[in-house]
Amino acid sequence: MTLIYTDSEQEQLGFVDISDISAPKPLGTLALEGEPTSVATKGVYALVAINTSKDYVDTAGILEIVLISSQKSITKFNLGGQPDSISVFPDGNYAVAVIENERDEDLVDGEAPQLPACFVYVIDC
Repeated sequence: MTLIYTDSEQEQLGFVDISDISAPKPLGTLALEGEPTSVATKGVYALVAINTSKDYVDTAGILEIVLISSQKSITKFNLGGQPDSISVFPDGNYAVAVIENERDEDLVDGEAPQLPACFVYVIDC
């Protein structure tokens, strides 16, 4: 009964004990190496999509897997672009990260397309 949330501004993941919904209790935070854009769960793990881009042209991002009970990162995967969201298939066999690669509104007057284009990354769970 743990609620997990992203804190983009502070570049962290937050945890709240909601076993007693009338009295939620903070369980702490986990510092990340970029801006978390989305979180999904798969069993005992949290899958966190993290934007690590330095700018809109050199896009980068990772998927970080966190063990919920210990709030510890267990592994990271390069996503090859700037992630927007992560979701786990209902059957739990796959996760999908949507790589957005935001446009720079000042570059060529913000006109599309700007490379790199967006794509979907499918992860075998």
